[in-house]
Amino acid sequence: MKKVLQMIASIRKHFSNVSALLNNLGMTPINYSLITQMESFQHIFRTNIFEYFLSLREVFKLMIAQKMGRIGKFTSVANPSNLVGELGYVSKKVTVEFLKNIITRTVDCYSITINGISTTHLPSDLIKTVPKSKINSPLSSKAIKQLVTFEDIKNVALCFIYPKTHFIIS
Repeated sequence: MKKVLQMIASIRKHFSNVSALLNNLGMTPINYSLITQMESFQHIFRTNIFEYFLSLREVFKLMIAQKMGRIGKFTSVANPSNLVGELGYVSKKVTVEFLKNIITRTVDCYSITINGISTTHLPSDLIKTVPKSKINSPLSSKAIKQLVTFEDIKNVALCFIYPKTHFIIS
């Protein structure tokens, strides 16, 4: 959490304002629910929830003075999928979703919006060791059955952070 505070302090020092925060903070070890070590479970929550909250809180302090800002959080296809054996992964994603929803209502009066960007999996180092069945299972329930691309993510993120899209909340 110290690194999150250092990063925000550096931003505060070098920039006069912050217009947007796109948060993809996270880590996901593949562990089956009942054999996950407690330290691993705590690390998942520390990285994915506590550090996410900390980054929101610190950036909010910068945005409140400007009375505007856009925050985007990459969420997951896992929430409705109830992935078998992935208690740590799914529970942290659900917690982040609730955190986003509650904070969205809190910061709205300051013209700050928070949006969740839920995509299918992105081909990356994070999923290269994940069994194909774990990728295809949630993908098979989607209307569009393909992996997301960096271009897709960029376009959605740009839409959410564009100043004229102040009415979009998801």
